[in-house]
Amino acid sequence: MRANAPSVGRNFGVLFCWVLISCVTLPTIQWYVRGKGARKTAKIEASPPTPTLPADLEKRLVLLSHIKLPLVQCYVKREAERAGYPNPER
Repeated sequence: MRANAPSVGRNFGVLFCWVLISCVTLPTIQWYVRGKGARKTAKIEASPPTPTLPADLEKRLVLLSHIKLPLVQCYVKREAERAGYPNPER
């Protein structure tokens, strides 16, 4: 079975168009996805940092003593006794 010249030319034309579309869409999609990730990272970096408890044990125990949960109160009392603080609830 022999292919005639117009069908071979059409097949090469289809392959050329396929490669051209791939070469255009691949960088475009990569640019879009990279920009989407960069926007998400910039949004996270622009948000205010989450507050953390101070490193000083006394300040941490004072802050925790304001939480009126029995488990937290037990923890505060135990840690205060262990550290030698007489009364962490000021």
